[in-house]
Amino acid sequence: MCHTIPFKVQNVKIHLRLCPSVTSCHRHRELARNYVVLRPFAQRPSLVLTVFALSGHVNVTGIRGFGEVERVVLRVLRYLGVGESERPPVQIDNSTASCRVVGCGRDRRSGVNIRALLRLLASDRGGRRDVVPYGAASRPYLFPGLVVRTFTEEGARLATCVIFANGKINVLGAKTRGDITSCLGKISALIHRSMM
Repeated sequence: MCHTIPFKVQNVKIHLRLCPSVTSCHRHRELARNYVVLRPFAQRPSLVLTVFALSGHVNVTGIRGFGEVERVVLRVLRYLGVGESERPPVQIDNSTASCRVVGCGRDRRSGVNIRALLRLLASDRGGRRDVVPYGAASRPYLFPGLVVRTFTEEGARLATCVIFANGKINVLGAKTRGDITSCLGKISALIHRSMM
């Protein structure tokens, strides 16, 4: 049976919508563009802010986990000079996570048989709507992974997974930790079925 090692969230991207007057009168208004890309925190160079002056949107990327979102939002608002009373709602746009599936082969160390997985997805396509292959592993010289989109039972998109033959799985576009867990559960079950 396949066991999924717990995943690690690599990046969370959020956006805030501030009053355009806050972003347009920010320290960088002398720029001719409608936006500015900032790395304002020297101790956290992975945090990148994209401030759109006219619309008031602020995109923040480089957050290392869902639990860190609140702390980063407070820091960004302080940097932009926005008080607690003016705090806008925060929306998580997407996240990136990775994990490795182990114990899938006869020797318990091998990865994923991409061709068997692709065959299973092609044969299931008639009735299965929660996992849809996107892209083709039949062209490994172009890209070494199989791209798979996962959906909820209601048909809403959960996330997109990139599955590599060595057992590494990247989960892209999930909005919550629960979406990542659900997506990996579907993919892990699919990988297990492809080995039978």
